[in-house]
Amino acid sequence: GANFGLRISCLLFATLFQTVFGDETTVRVLIFSSTASVRFSGEMVLAVDSSGRKKNLPQSFETHLEEKGLQLGRHLIQAPLRLSASGPIGIEGNLYRGEILLHENAGRILVINELSPEEYLLGVVPKEVPANFPQEALKAQAVVSRTFLLKNLQKYPNRPYQITATVLDQVYG
Repeated sequence: GANFGLRISCLLFATLFQTVFGDETTVRVLIFSSTASVRFSGEMVLAVDSSGRKKNLPQSFETHLEEKGLQLGRHLIQAPLRLSASGPIGIEGNLYRGEILLHENAGRILVINELSPEEYLLGVVPKEVPANFPQEALKAQAVVSRTFLLKNLQKYPNRPYQITATVLDQVYG
């Protein structure tokens, strides 16, 4: 019935996404940029810098910009870097699926969530349409959100992210 149609829709979306974007199977979403510190939390958080060096981080830590890199807890690490964890990563009290990329740009920390398109949609649809709407409205929003994502993935070609988490693109969280 309805679940079969939804599964077919997801399969078609995944196939279309791969056809349009090749091997790139993730979406990079700018969550926010900050000149101040940013608080993180998560289970078994690992930071990997651009040269592949790894640092285990505490369950809760802050990061801020220093002249020579990003200060993550007691570690000074060069941006860009990737944070991964055994589960969702908390950022300023909100939980995010996937991995987090930290970039420095003009004195700001760019906090970017990298995740699969389907995981991204799990964070978009509830922000765009209330959960108590009829099931068909939620399905329609999922189709609209997927279409928007495919159409706008190349919107910011010279930036380390593809889409933003605000009303400039689609609200995400």
